[in-house]
Amino acid sequence: MFWWRLNGIGELTATISSWIIAPLMLFAHVFDKPVQALCGTKAAFSTDPNLLGARMLFMVGWVLLVGIGVSYCTQMTDENKLKNFVKRARPFHFFWKPIIQHLGENEYKEAEGLGRTLISLLLALGCAFALTFGVGKLLLGSKLLGILYLCGFGVFLSLQYDGSILIFAKNI
Repeated sequence: MFWWRLNGIGELTATISSWIIAPLMLFAHVFDKPVQALCGTKAAFSTDPNLLGARMLFMVGWVLLVGIGVSYCTQMTDENKLKNFVKRARPFHFFWKPIIQHLGENEYKEAEGLGRTLISLLLALGCAFALTFGVGKLLLGSKLLGILYLCGFGVFLSLQYDGSILIFAKNI
């Protein structure tokens, strides 16, 4: 949970709504005419490869809007459950400030700093991309490039679990 006010009903509704909106957008072409009228373009919103980023942004915005809207329209998660979650998970202070203030702790410390989290995220993304492209290249493309990607995967994975780069990021 990234934000204290987002509840289970909001998350579930946002997920289910994306399962409905994506097929409507991609297969039923429901949003083509409204987007063409709104943007003054002739490009098909659902199929134009140049609009992939716009479709992704639309889906992210839709899921956020539904999740936040439904969370505000429904009962908030029990405060004691939120406090227990904060004590165990130690999320970032920014999104959990109201709950952390009710904990009564004078010095709240996140589980890890933002710098360490961002470096961990970049290493995990590097692992995922290198493994995906490595296997893909081994199966469908250049074997040498596939092996190089898999070596890159090994490097990213070892950096992730080695800890030395994360110790460096501890103070960021």
